[in-house]
Amino acid sequence: GVWFAPVGWRKVRRANPMSKNPALLFHPNPPDDEGDLRRLFYNREVELENGLEILLSGAIPTLPLAVHGPTRSGKSHFARYLVMEAIVQGASFEALIVQASDKSTARRVLAKMYTSLLKSLPSFPDAFKTEDALESWHRELKEFHDLLPLVEDPARQIEAEYSESEARLRSIKLGISLSPSVTFKSPAPTTGPVAEPRVEGRLEASRSSDQSRSQTQKLKWAIALPTDDHVVTLITQLLEFRRRIDDARRVLFLVDDLDLLDPRLENGGECSVLLDRLGTLAASKRCTVVVTVRTQSYNGREKDLQPLAESGTWESAEALLAVYQKRIECFNDGEVVYDAEALKWLANRVEGRVGMFLQHCQEIRAKVSRTELPIALARVRKRLSEQLLEWRRAPELVFIIERVDTEVRAGRQQVAFEEDLPPNPLLLRLLAPIVGKRATYSIEPLYVDAIRSQQAP
Repeated sequence: GVWFAPVGWRKVRRANPMSKNPALLFHPNPPDDEGDLRRLFYNREVELENGLEILLSGAIPTLPLAVHGPTRSGKSHFARYLVMEAIVQGASFEALIVQASDKSTARRVLAKMYTSLLKSLPSFPDAFKTEDALESWHRELKEFHDLLPLVEDPARQIEAEYSESEARLRSIKLGISLSPSVTFKSPAPTTGPVAEPRVEGRLEASRSSDQSRSQTQKLKWAIALPTDDHVVTLITQLLEFRRRIDDARRVLFLVDDLDLLDPRLENGGECSVLLDRLGTLAASKRCTVVVTVRTQSYNGREKDLQPLAESGTWESAEALLAVYQKRIECFNDGEVVYDAEALKWLANRVEGRVGMFLQHCQEIRAKVSRTELPIALARVRKRLSEQLLEWRRAPELVFIIERVDTEVRAGRQQVAFEEDLPPNPLLLRLLAPIVGKRATYSIEPLYVDAIRSQQAP
């Protein structure tokens, strides 16, 4: 779920860009390789220009920046390319990319952000190296690593020995929650108070430790990070820690698919919780936050998100055919997979969504033998009919398919349910959510002909 670009951008070059790579040929997710990301970029020049103007301005807003657009419109690819190009053109960013979809809770995404930041810390520079400075750096770095299990699990605790004043300083500085556990004052340890002090998640400069010299009694403290705010404060402290050795580059977190945090409750409470925490991080001015989000989730959140770019659908099927050609040249040594008629038919039935186009190209190709290449239109239609039959045999999908059949028989290409459908194989393949209409889905044009042919006497 985490991808790093620690020095400008990750550069992993393939030996031969005209070789075959069937795994990446029609893969709808953006590639990791910088060269592939650049070669496959297409037809977003205006959006790119406007997004770069913001990222290169030096006056970046203190709100999360949103790349928004319809489902499967290529937002993730565009956002990665935009950030990469900003770095190439001189933006002082270190990009850390975190996938939010399927993480279920805001806490899990924040934990991924913390982990990625911790792993990406630069080495301690030789120019600063003195014995005391290096020792202090490693001591603090170890403390950040020791807190990682608490970041990942809000119910977990660890124990450490501090004097009361030392514990107070760490609680304020790092935003951690401490409660006394066992005292070492007497030979037989006794249980300390059970009440846990409430800790504000604010940042304060460390106070002098002179006053703690007189308080030599060591206590064993239970340390926890029970709230997301604790983690946000800890991330800001880790960002400050990083700036001590690299203050030239600002960390840029790219949080992909923000609104798909919990697919069971799209755009639900956890999405709002995460957005609030990302807003706190962006407002701290210690990092830049970019998110990708679908338009239906972006609308109504204009106060919480600053627009960076809109990745819309393409009006022309020719743009999708150009994307196909780039894929063939980059990952299939130029050898065609679909004939011209089949390709045009597919491109005209995905409503300009490049991600949907690539997904269908990939799924159909996976069920066709090499002896049938290039794939003809008749074979495409046959495969779509086969897919429908497979779905009809799945007991958990019967109710949905029957409702879809009813609407198609009536000449409609939308279907409404009493409530939003739970995650299932039909979403974003046979059915696509309609913006602004609760529990209402469009029926993918690719399958309408197949449904009608199966209904024919």
